[in-house]
Amino acid sequence: MPIKAVLPGYPIYQGSKKISIVDMKGSAAYTAAAHETLTASQFGQGGIDLVEVLNKQLTTVNGQLVVVALSLSGTYFVTVSLPATAPDDAAASLVLKWYTTATGVEVVGPADLSAEVVRLLMIFV
Repeated sequence: MPIKAVLPGYPIYQGSKKISIVDMKGSAAYTAAAHETLTASQFGQGGIDLVEVLNKQLTTVNGQLVVVALSLSGTYFVTVSLPATAPDDAAASLVLKWYTTATGVEVVGPADLSAEVVRLLMIFV
């Protein structure tokens, strides 16, 4: 997943942590089988402590009520998941899954989502 931009005024450093608000572009060839994986190293960082979705929406995905990141166009939403880690460890990557807002169904693909953008608050180590 390409990084469109780190917003102006970021990153902010708090001790050894790096806080950024990032606009993420969708993939030009998204598939449900592969999803989108983003690594901390793509940002030049060693790990991801937290990801918070901005432009939030509450919706149902696979029968569960979840908070998702609505794309800036509103056409899609994204779920964000970090792998489970040991208590003091940061995640090396995160996974984004794209869904069509109108149907709530994951985009099967291959689909060009490169014009779509989601905004994330991220804390790195």
